[in-house]
Amino acid sequence: MKVTTNSKEKLLIYAIVLEAVQDSASNQSQDVRTLDKNRKLVIEKLDANCQFQLSHFLLAPIRHMTHELHDNYDFTTYITEIVDKKMEQFIHPKMVIHTLSKLHKNGLNIAEVKASKLYLLDNLYDLTDI
Repeated sequence: MKVTTNSKEKLLIYAIVLEAVQDSASNQSQDVRTLDKNRKLVIEKLDANCQFQLSHFLLAPIRHMTHELHDNYDFTTYITEIVDKKMEQFIHPKMVIHTLSKLHKNGLNIAEVKASKLYLLDNLYDLTDI
């Protein structure tokens, strides 16, 4: 993906949605490089054939925010707001599919398991509008 001034806002959404992937990558392999006395570059590597649940994509950004804010907002509160109070979700499942479809269109094979069978993303969803 090419980063331009106009695409920065969209890329922020992608970064938020992909927090779940970043979580897994940081637990698998990290290469920390010192750029200068004030900056470090952390390269996180993800092993091939990783599996993620949709709930992980939906909840990872919430977990990151509450950790950074040191807030009492937790997963139970989040689920209660969605189910009981019918509040809008912070990350909608369609946002996750949209983000994954962008990666799929750029050559990353993304598949979903349905009824014990593996299907590529473009065989499950209409990605023409994405």
